[in-house]
Amino acid sequence: MKGLIIDTHAHTQDGIGWLSGGYVPAGRMVEIMDENGVKEAWVSATTGLQRDFIESNRRQYEETKGYPGRFVNFYAANPNYPELLEADVRRSIEDRGFRGIKMHPWMTGFAIDIPESRRMVELAIEYDVPIMYHDGTPPWSETLQVAAMADYYPEAKIIIGHAGLFDAYRSAIRACNTHDNIWLGICGPCVGDAAQIIREARTDRIVFGSDFAASNTGNLMEERLKVLELACPDEEIRRKILCENARQLIAEPCGA
Repeated sequence: MKGLIIDTHAHTQDGIGWLSGGYVPAGRMVEIMDENGVKEAWVSATTGLQRDFIESNRRQYEETKGYPGRFVNFYAANPNYPELLEADVRRSIEDRGFRGIKMHPWMTGFAIDIPESRRMVELAIEYDVPIMYHDGTPPWSETLQVAAMADYYPEAKIIIGHAGLFDAYRSAIRACNTHDNIWLGICGPCVGDAAQIIREARTDRIVFGSDFAASNTGNLMEERLKVLELACPDEEIRRKILCENARQLIAEPCGA
């Protein structure tokens, strides 16, 4: 699988904010991706989830544009500022080539189903891009709250970013198996829980994510690739999770 891996859940990090473990230049991130056989990372700005989202998304674009084919930019959205948000999302997708939207209700501080949040789903549908939600942390980022958005918007391509994280993986499995528009990110569950997700959920709806740069706990990319390897000994299924399923969301031939 070396060179074919798509990390669908990663972050750029600029050293600002409590979640950040320091500045990680895009060039250094590419080096770490190469060390782990990761061809492409789908990234959102950690600081944009907490502070100036317009500047953070712009800075991420500037950081990553020098590495064509290695990054897919997801817009870190803050629905608390609707008078600023929609125009900048449109600008980022139309002019900067962003190809997804990232929502983090728990960290950003908004209820998942407020009208301003729903508007982001509507924009994702309009532009035919996936929308990823952080999940697994109540009260505002619960897994079934994300599943409810899939009910409201069956046309949307919704990634449940942590597949239930620590406690709600069974809810994530059920949500995946009852919705054609939900994908689960193996990004956070322990080996045993990840193995159960892979056994019981639709294997064409599971993707890999590392949450790279979301903490200072070392190389999350390496750690979470190892979790997936231990949880999924079947190489064919692992290939789907590491590459093929992601291409249902953002099309490009694997290995291209």
